[in-house]
Amino acid sequence: MNLDSVLSQFENTMNDFTYFDVVSALWDCSNETKETIEYQSEVIAMSLIEAYTADDDIFCGKFYFGPYMTLREEGTGLPIEYPDRRQLTHSNIQYLKDRIRLTNNPYLRVRYAGLVWDFEHHVTQHTCNFEICTQYINDLIVCAGDSRKRSSTRVNFIKRAIHLSVKMRLADKLNVAKDVLNTMIAKCDDIEDKIMWSSAFAISQEIPNSFTYDEQKSLVILVEEKFDIIYKLNTDSKHSNPWLLMDIAEMLAPFYNKYPNEYANKLNEILEKIERAYDIAGNNMASIQLEANYHQLHNILSRYKLSEQAKRIRIKIANCSKRLSDELGTYSYKTTIPKELIDNCINSTLCNEDIEQSFANIAYKYIPQKERELETLKNIARKAPLRYHITNILYDERGRSRYIIDSIDCDLKGHLAMHISTSMNIDSIFLGIVINEAAERGLLTKENIIKYISKSPVFNEQKMIFFEKGLDAYFAQDYIVAIHLLIPQIEDAIREIADINGICILRSDNNGKCYQLRTLDALLRDSQIERVITPNIAYYFRILYTDNRGWNLRNDVCHGMSLPNKFNRITADRVLHSILCLGLLSFQR
Repeated sequence: MNLDSVLSQFENTMNDFTYFDVVSALWDCSNETKETIEYQSEVIAMSLIEAYTADDDIFCGKFYFGPYMTLREEGTGLPIEYPDRRQLTHSNIQYLKDRIRLTNNPYLRVRYAGLVWDFEHHVTQHTCNFEICTQYINDLIVCAGDSRKRSSTRVNFIKRAIHLSVKMRLADKLNVAKDVLNTMIAKCDDIEDKIMWSSAFAISQEIPNSFTYDEQKSLVILVEEKFDIIYKLNTDSKHSNPWLLMDIAEMLAPFYNKYPNEYANKLNEILEKIERAYDIAGNNMASIQLEANYHQLHNILSRYKLSEQAKRIRIKIANCSKRLSDELGTYSYKTTIPKELIDNCINSTLCNEDIEQSFANIAYKYIPQKERELETLKNIARKAPLRYHITNILYDERGRSRYIIDSIDCDLKGHLAMHISTSMNIDSIFLGIVINEAAERGLLTKENIIKYISKSPVFNEQKMIFFEKGLDAYFAQDYIVAIHLLIPQIEDAIREIADINGICILRSDNNGKCYQLRTLDALLRDSQIERVITPNIAYYFRILYTDNRGWNLRNDVCHGMSLPNKFNRITADRVLHSILCLGLLSFQR
């Protein structure tokens, strides 16, 4: 089959079809046809997608059209697009311009004209003919009015028409496009079709100078009417849809905030209704889902400084947490570690003839290397992108949310902290094996540890009794006592490091009338401390002791938040390991 035969299937049809339908039909062309520039131009044209947005767009949002699929090249990590916009040529552009003249189907023509308008100057360095722009806008308006198309497609068409009309100062085109948009909305009877009935207001906010202020106020009334209809349906939990209500609130909030005199208390009113809707819906959902919903509501309340309502939501979040611990399941798996791996781990770390070197090896080997772990994380994310593009909620042992980590594009630091925290769990298995072997060989004893750390200036001689008692408890497997005794002394040692090196350890209170000790987390984030103890150790200690995204031992233990099961051998080994890390430091007082 040749190209003309395929295109003729769509040229005069009144049936609905998509651009991907055209691509599928093109596959029936002969191999000879597939070698032609005409065929290749059609495939590119019909495979690109409108309204393309991506954080890693190689053209940084320059073009309206983009690939329907992007990958990363194995090894290099370089982007791969399909179709590849970088491969467009003069011949492709000329073919598309010819097709604008030849086709009578507005749905095909709007694609050809759109691509020429978008890419001609980039590819040929020639300015696109203004007539193509007007043709493009006309066809966009026609296609937007086609009720057979999906709502999202029609809205994209009319939004593009309005954007170009404003940009090119075509007031007549703008008015026609807005009239068509109003007709589209008026014919939308589906209350769930928010994309359609909210489109005019959304466009008015996204495209400056597209709607007057009075027009915007009228659009707000329309959206509020839809909100009230949906809210009334939410009184029945079987028909509850608070998420749609939240979408509307997120849409209206910036407008309300922009005009506080005219819309005083409006946002608070609709958010109170959403709160009631969540309360009703919560009767039929798991605590983890309800808590996530309350989190979303709390975020918008905090963003717009509605503190009293936010306080009330925090109480509800806490109540969800009480139920959550009973609902969450425990998952476990077994694995076998090869003896060769264990032997190599031990032999590469321990030196029977040199106790101090063995301690130093243990310390160095199990400090996470931040930059290396970052590269590992990025490689994993490229291979399993879906996992890293969803929101993660971290919970404590009692089911309370302690941190929300957004997608990796928005919160790389959060994902890195979570990744290293998980890696530490795995590495702790091998750390425990090495520590156990060192103890059996008589290398790791209380006396040897005290002798080792006593050489470091960071440990106060008068407080060595706490380390002795803590180590006695550790070797007696009384991990509750050991951890409670040792963690405060490790915190004190960090302050000693700061004091010795002339780093401020005090901060003024809010009134400026007295001074308090800087928190452990603040010290570990201090660039001067990082230089002294190395960035890797500083980051490791933050993950281990003070970061909500990590183990957070200092805060959980010293604030009485940890349950008894937290005081185990794995946790105690990490505390001991951090003491050995501090023993590495040998600067002068």
